[in-house]
Amino acid sequence: LWSQWSGPLARPGLNIDEGDVIQKINGRSLSEHMSLNEYLLGKSGTEVEITILKFRPIQVESEDHPFPVYHRQPLYTVTINTEPLPAEGPIRYRDWTNNNR
Repeated sequence: LWSQWSGPLARPGLNIDEGDVIQKINGRSLSEHMSLNEYLLGKSGTEVEITILKFRPIQVESEDHPFPVYHRQPLYTVTINTEPLPAEGPIRYRDWTNNNR
């Protein structure tokens, strides 16, 4: 259930999955020279536009591996508007308590 204790990308209907990649924030392409937090610094309480590249896992046959091997195939990009959290501490604490019950 989405609430104030979940991240903004966990909202119902957004369909953001593990492995999807954030490409842009407010139209700025992400760089390996800046952390994600730097792009969101000072944005709490305001709406930001996030562009996400959606992927689909595809199974690849491999004689070298006894288990199925999956690669990610890019499908499409989706742009959403959301409001960043003022701090991630409460979410991290909730995750910790849920994992340590």
